[in-house]
Amino acid sequence: MQHGVLVTQLQKTQFFHFKNAYTMSRNSKAVVSFIVGAAVGVAVGYFLNSDKKDELVGKLKYQADKLKDKFRSKKQQLEDAIENELT
Repeated sequence: MQHGVLVTQLQKTQFFHFKNAYTMSRNSKAVVSFIVGAAVGVAVGYFLNSDKKDELVGKLKYQADKLKDKFRSKKQQLEDAIENELT
């Protein structure tokens, strides 16, 4: 009988240890996520307030246009391939 009680106590102890470790891990991830988010926010704010803002915005627009063109090209290729399969 005592053996069963001892095992149950051991299981409870292990469960609480695991639960505390999981909570610490989850809290640590939240803190790291907050710090990374803050750092990204600071970096974006710095670039948007600097003289290089126009250059950065221009580069982003250029890359977005390239991506749109690539998407349109792939879309057209897919449409052509489907049309060829159906005929």
